[in-house]
Amino acid sequence: MLYNKGNHAQLKRVQPQPSRLQGENGGKIYSTWNPGKSFSTNNINSENMCLPRLLGFAIDEKFDGIHTGNEKADVKYQDMLAENNQSVQIGIQLKSKEKNTPNRGVGQNSPGIKGLYAQFFFTLHKGLTGNKLFDIIGISIPSKIFDETRVTFINISKELNMPILVLDEEAWVSITAAALDNIEAQNKMC
Repeated sequence: MLYNKGNHAQLKRVQPQPSRLQGENGGKIYSTWNPGKSFSTNNINSENMCLPRLLGFAIDEKFDGIHTGNEKADVKYQDMLAENNQSVQIGIQLKSKEKNTPNRGVGQNSPGIKGLYAQFFFTLHKGLTGNKLFDIIGISIPSKIFDETRVTFINISKELNMPILVLDEEAWVSITAAALDNIEAQNKMC
């Protein structure tokens, strides 16, 4: 189950956990475009992993990280709600880590957040016009998000009755830890 700060979408696949990366990378997640490399702990620690592939490995899905410009979301998959085992279609929009994150977090004027707003509103609009794309909209940026910005996304989604999943830096630390656990489990099976 993935649950983080104010989201009202609880999912079963990724269990929140303390990250073993806290000491190695200061709990920071870095993203780079590199879909050709195989997945290993060296890739994560050397910052050579694209975010869709990292998320996919954590939840046992295969995401290639290739963008065509025509996709409805960067990551799309089925999951189950923890509270009632209802199947849901999730679409997550991903943005790269902001290079210069203020202590308070990235806000509405950062390029990544502006892009997430555009994708978020496009997806909401589709749902309101009868062409609902997803049961849960996800927004993701592996940077700290300014509290007011996070609250704005959550309040808009509540007003329009569309659950939201917010994946920020803290969530990506948990996702990375889950991916590392999967690597260890696979290595033990070999």
